[in-house]
Amino acid sequence: MPELVIENSYPASKDIDNLYAAFLAIHKDAVDKLLKITATVEIVKLDIRYIGYLILCKQARPDIEFLLEFPLNNEPRHNGFQYILYQYGTYAYLMTKSGVFKVSFGEEIHDFDLHTATKFPTNWFVLSSQFMPLLYVNREDKLLYDLLFEARLNNLTPDTPLQSLPANCEYDTDNNLLLGNITLKITESTDPRNQPSCIVDLGRLAFYGILNQLKVLNIFLDQPYRFDKEKKNRDVKSGHIGIKKKDGKEIFEQYQFYEKIKFLIDEISDQPLIAQFIFATIIGSDGFSHTLRFSNADHFFNQLLSTWKFTKEAVYGLKELIKNITQHTVSGQGLITGRIYKKNIAKAFLESELEQLDVFADYFAGIDKRHSAIFRDILEISVADLGENGVTRKLLENSESFKQKLRANKDLENLIQEDIDLITSGKFSFKDLLHPPGIKPLHQQTKRAIAHWGFNIFTKLVKKNNGLLFAATEGLTLPRETAIISKQGILTYTNAVSFGTSFQIVFPIIPSQDFEPHLPDRIILPTETTQEDILGLEELFKVRTWNSRTDKEIKPIAKRRNLVTIALPEGTVNDRADEQILWEFLEPFIEELKSYGVRSSLLFNLDFDEVQLDSSQLLRLLSRWEDTYPQIPLMVSNIASQLLEELIILNKDFQEQQDAFPFWNKHAGVIFFSYALVRNNRFYFSDILWGETFDEYLVMNKLISSTSFNYSSFFIERDDKEGLVAQIEPYPSSPALYNRHVLLPLDVILQSKLGISFFEHNSIVLLENHIQPLTLTNES
Repeated sequence: MPELVIENSYPASKDIDNLYAAFLAIHKDAVDKLLKITATVEIVKLDIRYIGYLILCKQARPDIEFLLEFPLNNEPRHNGFQYILYQYGTYAYLMTKSGVFKVSFGEEIHDFDLHTATKFPTNWFVLSSQFMPLLYVNREDKLLYDLLFEARLNNLTPDTPLQSLPANCEYDTDNNLLLGNITLKITESTDPRNQPSCIVDLGRLAFYGILNQLKVLNIFLDQPYRFDKEKKNRDVKSGHIGIKKKDGKEIFEQYQFYEKIKFLIDEISDQPLIAQFIFATIIGSDGFSHTLRFSNADHFFNQLLSTWKFTKEAVYGLKELIKNITQHTVSGQGLITGRIYKKNIAKAFLESELEQLDVFADYFAGIDKRHSAIFRDILEISVADLGENGVTRKLLENSESFKQKLRANKDLENLIQEDIDLITSGKFSFKDLLHPPGIKPLHQQTKRAIAHWGFNIFTKLVKKNNGLLFAATEGLTLPRETAIISKQGILTYTNAVSFGTSFQIVFPIIPSQDFEPHLPDRIILPTETTQEDILGLEELFKVRTWNSRTDKEIKPIAKRRNLVTIALPEGTVNDRADEQILWEFLEPFIEELKSYGVRSSLLFNLDFDEVQLDSSQLLRLLSRWEDTYPQIPLMVSNIASQLLEELIILNKDFQEQQDAFPFWNKHAGVIFFSYALVRNNRFYFSDILWGETFDEYLVMNKLISSTSFNYSSFFIERDDKEGLVAQIEPYPSSPALYNRHVLLPLDVILQSKLGISFFEHNSIVLLENHIQPLTLTNES
């Protein structure tokens, strides 16, 4: 019988390596295919990733059996450890529809199979507050992927809507007792043979757990109380959420708090299961509970919103990582784990991983120095596979395949050949994907940055939230490519798991500090239109302007909207060095503006009147902006409309030839003011480059064309896209828009280098056109 020994009280990467080596050593024709794994020490914590890799190994070789033995964890004081192992085994069975391992703490061997799951559904089929379910993804199982990452929770429970109690469940005004009643009824009625239903049930439990943490579960499920404000003072046992004023009085009566966060509850319920699991895990931590109990009302509400925004971005990044990690493996299989570690446990795990590096000791010391009294928990999210092909090799293969499709598009083919040359020469590596240099080395990477793909999302979130990102993959020219990303920069990760591709993302949960999202806020459409929304010209009067051509210094900005124009220096951009010079000219202005803390109300206008560049150079500049300053809305002015057309065509060519690329970024649009020459005078157009699909881009510009001259109307074949308006997601939040999605008449205040406004330029052209004054309108 093959045997493996665990000698570490905190089994982690080294033990995972040993597991994989022992797994590979079992020949497919071997008679005995039971791998017995025995711990010779008392296990304090077993890394959840260890179970994740067991799942991947079992799926790769279903003929191999695994037996975990923990003889020194067989006393009553170890009941918590045993219970967690039983939960792990239950989740593994649920996700793969088969038993992954057996476990023993003494003489009795516990198996995880249909019989066990059917007999004891209420024992271990529960949602833990310490970790989320192990999530297994298989390229061949699209139903499972869609269930976890695409389907919205509120659409997955048609028979029992989220706001209805499960059948025969007793209502209680006490939130904790009510959640207990719900959990019991859901787990009693679950059928382990119905995998989708079981996974949805876990998502429902996560959602109800979130509401319980927020002390509003009883209101959400109490129909008369929710809709009758006169009953808000009736006998609701939990009464208040426990946030107090200085005079000792309660700030938020429970019903008032529920009304304040109702929009957020609706949004959470409209997100996929992966978002429920991550958000429930974060706010179920001791650190977040501390915020609920002791913060003032405003801080708690703000931290709740920032944590939810962080969760959505983490989900977005995970979706892209899992797509990548399943696409570059032969088997197409990957696994996601997530859990909360106490600070001391996290230290024990991670210090054993990084014993020869000072980075981790410095990392914890820095957080402890600022937040020692309240820093309790670490959130860890991991993504892994057993892939033989590394990320860089797969990128090279995809580039070569992409190039083969481009025989009819020589310009784009040449760009991709440049990418291939950079990869094969070793000038582009795995680290460049994780921690891109300012100017993207690859043309494809420029497009990926605009879309905010998974690599980039987590790099940015790590830097903004005192996190760490450990990454490893099979190398192209080296056996392994590894990296550690932190706020301070990038290092080589020397103790990574030595096979497959893995990402391990770590964030501290600090009650006194909000999570900082990377992407800009999205508009939440109002339920009613105010007078202020309607008066476009009055809105324009609120815009404060500053122009580097005429104003000497940037002063603190306090108005609602602020338009800052930077006139770029005269010259022609010839190569990457010139692109860098252009960026270094911009950076001081941006950093000074950021210091005023006005990003939400700031419009940044890049004036290209004196600059000559091509469409690929402009694409790289826009990519760098989206990558570095995604929360500052960007405008581009005084470029030739022909250049805008070339940019859109280049962008569209990328998408048509490579389905994985979105058309643009759905989180933020770029507003363009371009001009065409008409009788030696400029005529200006307004366009917005935005949307995951070309249809979304068309819809946006059709809306713009109703109030502004729109260049896209001339060179794009226009279909009737009215039906799409209601289907696409809310438009990007921008101070340039009012009344939901109407562009402010900024052409009245924006100027060319001649010192006259775009509106005046257009007026000159139209006034000269006496016979056909409507020639240049969208109807022409």
